[in-house]
Order: sequence, then C-alpha cells, then structure tokens
Amino acid sequence: MNSRIKFETGDGEVFEVPMECVKNIKTCYQMVETLGGNCGVTLPLSNIRSDIFKDILAWLNIYITIKNPSNDLTSWENEMFSSWSRDYLFEFMNAASFLEIEPLIKSTSTFVAIQLTKWGNKHNEMREYLSVADEMNDVDVQEFDKISGLND
Repeated sequence: MNSRIKFETGDGEVFEVPMECVKNIKTCYQMVETLGGNCGVTLPLSNIRSDIFKDILAWLNIYITIKNPSNDLTSWENEMFSSWSRDYLFEFMNAASFLEIEPLIKSTSTFVAIQLTKWGNKHNEMREYLSVADEMNDVDVQEFDKISGLND
C-alpha cells in the first residue's frame, strides 16, 4: 500500500495524505481498499472544500498523536472549534460525517451540545443557534413545552 494517497477537494486543491491519516477516514480508506491499495490516481472529494479538508487533517494529526482514551472533548478541540463561525463548524461536521470519521463526529457533536446549553434551554434560543426556522404554531409550542418541561 502507498504510504501517501492523493485526494482532490471540490475546489481543485490536491492533498497528499499519509496512510496513517487515511486509515482514520473511513470513506477514503474504503476507496483505497477498493482500488487494491495501490492508488496511482488522485481520489476525488468533490463535495469537500480545501479549507475544511485542511482542518480535518489538522484535527487528525493531533488526534493520532494524542489518542484521547476518555472520549471527552479535549481542550485543544474546544479551542479549535471555538475559533470558527457556527456556519464553518457545521460545514466541518458535515464533511466529517461524509468522511465517516467517528471520533471527530463525536467531538463536534459534543461541542455543539455544549454550545446549545450556553445558548439557553429554550427552544427559540436553540433554534437560533442552529439556524432552524420556527415552523411551530402556538398549539405546537404549548405541546412541546408540556412534553419537554421547557417554558418560553
């Protein structure tokens, strides 16, 4: 198997990724295995931007080095995710999901859950953070509040 695999992002940037990283990116690793491990071609990641992929690789390099056995959100992850806009974070999460990087999906999901608690426990505030339109009418809101125990 090649020690470095080439990937091209949707905006045309080519990355040479060490096999150690590729093994942690399930979607990419499956592509490599399907090709028999000898990837003389550049594999496409057409729905991922280069800036997102760079940050995924940066996260992976730290993750591989540290290997956090506790599964808790680490301070370096919190610092990394906090430095981004919400929109960028959600694009990053979508890319992690597409690439099937389970520890990264768990870390970003934990980070978003923590952010939601900072925004408050009211569904309007959570909707605002998540940029979700409010499609509930007054009856729906009352029913939700009754079920959830939340009151606006």
